[in-house]
Amino acid sequence: MKLNSFDLKILHELEKDATLSLKELSVVIRRSKQFVAYRLERMENEGLILGYSAVVDVTAIGFFCFRIYIDFQHMTSLQTEQFVKEMKRHSEVVQAYLIRGHWDAALYVVLPSLMHFRKLWDKILLNYKKEIKEHSVFTYAPIYNLSKPFLNRSSLRTVRSIGVADAQKVSSEDWELIQLYSQNVRVSLIELSKKLNRSRYAIKKRLKELRESKIISGTNVDLDPQKLDQKFYTIALSLESFKIIDSLYDFCSMQRSIYQINRIIGGDDFEIKVMVKSKQELVSLIDKIKLKFPGKIRDDNYFSFQPVYSRGIVPY
Repeated sequence: MKLNSFDLKILHELEKDATLSLKELSVVIRRSKQFVAYRLERMENEGLILGYSAVVDVTAIGFFCFRIYIDFQHMTSLQTEQFVKEMKRHSEVVQAYLIRGHWDAALYVVLPSLMHFRKLWDKILLNYKKEIKEHSVFTYAPIYNLSKPFLNRSSLRTVRSIGVADAQKVSSEDWELIQLYSQNVRVSLIELSKKLNRSRYAIKKRLKELRESKIISGTNVDLDPQKLDQKFYTIALSLESFKIIDSLYDFCSMQRSIYQINRIIGGDDFEIKVMVKSKQELVSLIDKIKLKFPGKIRDDNYFSFQPVYSRGIVPY
């Protein structure tokens, strides 16, 4: 999909704050509200913009985050895709991906306890025990989401974090609001009020409090990279020493192709998500990291991934 300078300006502003109204966007890019509405609708209709989600620090409100990587046997690519789509019926699965590499699929799950995780995994095994050849479970703390590289028009990048806010308590009503809002941050207060049976004033006030407390740490405009001739890759690094963690993070945050940096508990030590145009660009980035930290990277591997669905909460 071909974008002009105004499209990129709109996406740049939405990347900073996806809740901006058409009026606010029109002021920033100095065009009419009707013009902005037309350009935005075009990007949505052509499948470039997939949604507008909230980044929620679920760990701060007592939830556990896990990513499950799965390698199948005796399954075709179509059957694997069907499995990923089926996972949408489990409310705990907030994201699902197809993968090309050692793994075939990945699920990102958010649950209130380890017992909930056990019950979810038992449900999956009930139908797919024979087909799952291998699986691995990781948790992340923290996760740093950086503004997307091609939308960032300055050296400063917006950082939306998960796993860094202080522990807080929220009510079941708050969690219902968070789940609904995180799927579309551009939803109107009127619609939220109808669905939640709460006043617009109460919802507006509570959303402001959730942002100020960093439970909602930011927003995200969800894009289909294929529409921009881009590809998603994950790079996993095993380190010889944890002394380089801070400097490795600083270095990675300056690389424009990197949009997410994760510390892993279990498996590898450091995980990086990138958007690049080619595999060669990816390999060059890995070499660049190794040259910057000679003898400090024990091992590396990478794989491409394709998001199949997302409920918001955690950016893919």
